[in-house]
Amino acid sequence: MSVAMASLLMSKAVHAGGSVTALSDIPDALPTNIGATFSAISGDGNSVAGTVRLSVYSYRPYIFTLAGKTALPIPDGAELVFAQGISGDGSVVVGYSQATASSSYRALVWRSGVLTMLTDLETAPEGLTKPHSSVAWAVSSDGHVVVGQSALGLTGYHAVRWVDDGTPQNIEG
Repeated sequence: MSVAMASLLMSKAVHAGGSVTALSDIPDALPTNIGATFSAISGDGNSVAGTVRLSVYSYRPYIFTLAGKTALPIPDGAELVFAQGISGDGSVVVGYSQATASSSYRALVWRSGVLTMLTDLETAPEGLTKPHSSVAWAVSSDGHVVVGQSALGLTGYHAVRWVDDGTPQNIEG
C-alpha cells in the first residue's frame, strides 16, 4: 500500500491505495497544534515529510506513514524546525532549523531518525552577517546527496550540495 501527498486544502489527507486517508486517521496522536503541512513524498510512496505547527513560533518535523506519525529529533534550543525533503525509501529527511524567527538558519539531515547539522560554506564573524546560515531543501533518491543553500560572507546565499554529510560544495562556482 503506498501513500501519496495530498493538498492541505483537501482536508489534511493522504492518498493510500486508491483511497484518501485523513491525517487524523493515521495512528499515533499529534501534540496539540494549529496545523500541519506536507513537504515531500518518498520515491516508493510510503513516507511523507512534513511539519507540524505547535504554536505561532514553534514548528516540529515529522514523517507520516500509514503506520503512524514520527516526530524527528530537533537541535537543542531550536523552536522552528522544518522537514523539506525525503529520500526514495523515506530513510533520509532534510530540512532546517532556527532558534527563533529572527535567528540564522541551520541545514539539517536525519538519517534513520538520527539528526546531523550540516556545515556551512563559511561562518562570518558574529555581527557581520548571520553565522551558520544554511538550508537543506532536497535529497537524492539514494539519500547520499543533499542540496540547498548556504551564506557565503557578504555575497549572499549560494547553491550548495553536501555528499554524505561532508563539506558543503558551492555549485555556483
